Amino acid sequence: MVVMLRTLGIPARLVNGFQTGSYNRVGQDFVVRARDAHSWVEVNFPQYGWISFDPTPADPNPLVPGTLDDYLDAAGLFWNEWVINYDFFHQVRLVSELEQDSHRYYGDAAGARCAFNTSRFAWPTASSVARGPQTDGAAHHDRRPGRADYCGKEPLTR
Repeated sequence: MVVMLRTLGIPARLVNGFQTGSYNRVGQDFVVRARDAHSWVEVNFPQYGWISFDPTPADPNPLVPGTLDDYLDAAGLFWNEWVINYDFFHQVRLVSELEQDSHRYYGDAAGARCAFNTSRFAWPTASSVARGPQTDGAAHHDRRPGRADYCGKEPLTR
């Protein structure tokens, strides 16, 4: 079509690109594959600019990915994002998300600040994990004998 239009003196160009692809419900993104590659024609009309013309018919039997495809694509995206491309930005993002989760879990800023204090390390025991979060606002307690937790509070009694 482009060759035909140009032989008639009409400005035309061939454009290559991709169609929308398919939406991945698991990864909440669009997956664009090689089969989504497409070419079309654009014609320049002086009054309107470049107008698209698509002389190729649409596929009468489009492939619709299933749930397994969504999980496999999401796993591939996760692998690329968090393993292959794991850089300083991703490290900062991960720590930020952990801090936000800590704020929600412990319910106050002091508990979250203590949870991320790196000057000392808390030693939770199996019994403290089984009891769940403490209700006094302290994030962690070092339950070794004679040790205070790193928020400056005395350890809870057993």
